[in-house]
Amino acid sequence: MDIVIIGAGVAGSISFEYFRNFKPTIFDSDIKKNTALKNHEAIIRIKNKKLGDILGCSLKEIEVTKEIYSEGKIYKRSNSRLNNLYSYKTNKAFMNRSISGTKDQNQKRYLLPANFTVEPFVGWELVGIKKKYLIFIDTISGTEQHVSYDVCISTIPLPTLLKIIGYKHNMYFGYENIFIKKIKYSLKAKGIYQTIYFPDLYLDTYRATLEENCLTVESMNELTGDEITIIESAFGLDCLSTESEVFLNHKQKFGKIQPVEYDYERKAALLYLTKEYNIYSLGRFATWRQVMVDDLVGDLEKIKSMIYTNKAITEYDLKLKEEL
Repeated sequence: MDIVIIGAGVAGSISFEYFRNFKPTIFDSDIKKNTALKNHEAIIRIKNKKLGDILGCSLKEIEVTKEIYSEGKIYKRSNSRLNNLYSYKTNKAFMNRSISGTKDQNQKRYLLPANFTVEPFVGWELVGIKKKYLIFIDTISGTEQHVSYDVCISTIPLPTLLKIIGYKHNMYFGYENIFIKKIKYSLKAKGIYQTIYFPDLYLDTYRATLEENCLTVESMNELTGDEITIIESAFGLDCLSTESEVFLNHKQKFGKIQPVEYDYERKAALLYLTKEYNIYSLGRFATWRQVMVDDLVGDLEKIKSMIYTNKAITEYDLKLKEEL
């Protein structure tokens, strides 16, 4: 069985490892051959240790402290107001987000290995899809390439894929770019993994994380020096006489997606891709819904079930019709 994976980001790379026994082929439009995290500079922490088995490596276990900073105060737990402000800030909708998982005690998490890598065909941009093959433009050589497949797993944004096949719909796929700034401080720090959420709408920052002596600030717009001072004060960094250096400024497209108005249309589009083209969508952008990296394990198991039997697809189809 020939399995082709489109997109070598986090979701694509994990699916590559999951189906490794089938010797899948993976393609990415980026011309840089690098780690799976090359375009994902935001913080990723794992709850499901099973991911380590899929990747064939041990995940580093850490203890994380999560808090919320709002109107100059620190909160250990979220509430409806803080959750709604945060979700509206990041997704322009009221919905449950990770801020609701703040607790009084530290939380166990795992880190993806820094050397988590795959070997994709790079610079291959998907431009067309037929029922038995994909059409790419090799942007390095400028040539058109046809790749046959039995099963295709797509991790590229759903609106991009629908446009390629000419799928007609009335969905609006709203999204916001995010900005990531990383700052290193000349201080001794060991075993520090702290995350603070910033739901207040007057701040562009929505989340900041201190890992050892490195501060990662995630925001909806590029940050000013005044706002960095506020973020540093929430961690107590403003009280220290320490040097700091900004070593990364990164803009991430499709950083925060907004749910479509009628979810039935989204689900119908995903089912159409599977039934007509044998394309299975995986990850936040490809399914256009809020998912965590941990959710990929269950989603991959569902995809595997759908590949081997039509029963799972039929059940999904019937469930979708019931929503009408």
